[in-house]
Amino acid sequence: MRKSLCAARRTFGTSRKPISRSWTEIAGRRFRFWKSLFNAGVACATVAHSQESAIELFQDVRGWYDALPWWFKQGDMALRRDQENKLVFKHGGSYRVGTAAQMRGGATLHYRHYSEFAFYDNPMDVVGAIEGGAKMGGRAVYETTANGLGYGWEMWKARNGWKKLFVPWVADPNYKLKHLPRDVPRTA
Repeated sequence: MRKSLCAARRTFGTSRKPISRSWTEIAGRRFRFWKSLFNAGVACATVAHSQESAIELFQDVRGWYDALPWWFKQGDMALRRDQENKLVFKHGGSYRVGTAAQMRGGATLHYRHYSEFAFYDNPMDVVGAIEGGAKMGGRAVYETTANGLGYGWEMWKARNGWKKLFVPWVADPNYKLKHLPRDVPRTA
């Protein structure tokens, strides 16, 4: 029974997408943002594979908070701290985005999102360091695009209790042609 409960709270996703962020990845981060915003003391984090990606991902999170109406950002949901890569709400919930190197050790996290983890320099070390301090009952999501037959591939094919979700880039309606161009030659 314990194994099935743990497996239900662990998700491994991969996709073949030509851009860095898919709709599933964005929806997942929004879920974690709302968890940290509405739940006192809940700590959430996204671990990025590069500093450039971490900055871009945090700008999204910061933008979600900024887009809330002014009256929504009062009381417990007001910011206690607004740092370069972390939002901390008055009720103690927080959302942090950083690189693998920046996230090692430190806070006990309830919800963890490993973005493009197949591109981490030492994925096993990063995951071990962060998961070692993970809160019981929390969730971890691994999201990545292919990076050869390395760690990501090994984790995908292993029977390890993770729910696996493959999202092909063609599932995103933004990649579909609205009209077939007239000058495209027809093939036999």
